[in-house]
Order: sequence, then structure tokens, then C-alpha cells
Amino acid sequence: MPGQLWTGLVNQKTDCQGTTCTNAPYTANAYEFGGKVKVSDFEFLAYGFQGKGIGLSTVGAQLYYGADSAGNKTDSRGYFLQGTYKMGATKFGLNYGSNKDKNGAVPSVFSGATERKSQSYTLGVYHTLNKFITLVGEYNNEKYTTNNPGSTKNNTISLGGIMFF
Repeated sequence: MPGQLWTGLVNQKTDCQGTTCTNAPYTANAYEFGGKVKVSDFEFLAYGFQGKGIGLSTVGAQLYYGADSAGNKTDSRGYFLQGTYKMGATKFGLNYGSNKDKNGAVPSVFSGATERKSQSYTLGVYHTLNKFITLVGEYNNEKYTTNNPGSTKNNTISLGGIMFF
């Protein structure tokens, strides 16, 4: 039963220089962990993260709101789960993920909300034509909410290909 485990840590000092800076310097911290296992034609993956001041859902502290102008850091956490099954040259997959950001920059970016959450799942079919081209078909359902009234939902169908070179 082949598999992988991984973890990561980040400690990042953010110090904006120039006339457009609105944040005081601060230090961002985060960790991540994950694992992947393959059993016959099935593959399972689990991943999670948690951070303080790293930015909205780990996109980046300096550019994506790791803290508000008073230096209050954004708390971010999330996870991702995926299962796939391969039959010949075709792989079928299902994944689910959730990210949650609290406090810090969330109120200034999201109209006074103190919490922002996004969840999505994807159903996919991936067919390998050769070692260079894989055809892709995916359905994605995403929901975005804050603790203020209202939410946004998106349903997307994607068809295309991936080229490897």
C-alpha cells in the first residue's frame, strides 16, 4: 500500500514599504499536514491547514489581507479530501474542501462580517489519451457565506484538456 505523508510550517514577517502601505509590520505563522494512500485502483488524499496572519485562506500574507490596519491577524483554517478510482485510462474523482477565515482583515474586506467560509465539491472524469494529453470533464459546486446575511453559490461545468510536456 504505497503512500505519502507531509507537513509544512511557515513563519513570515510582513513589512510593507512605501506610500500605499496600510498595515503595520507583523509576523504570520501557519502549518499544513497531509497524506495520500493508494489501494489497488483507489487513491485517497487528505490535507489540512491552519494559520494566523497568513492571509485569506493561505493565499498570502502581504497581498491578501493577513491582518487589518490595526495589526489584528486573520485566522485561517481549512481542509481538502479527495478520492479517485482508475479504470483503464480513465480516472473518476470526487473531492470536497472547506476554508474558513475569521477576524483580522475579514470585516474590512467583506462588509463588516467577522467570518467568511467557502465550501466546494468537484466531480471529475479524466481520460488519458497518451503521455502528453489528458481530457478533463468536471462539475464544481461552490458555496460562499459570511456571518452577515447572504451567500453566493456557483455551479460550473468545465470541459477541456491538459497537455504535459
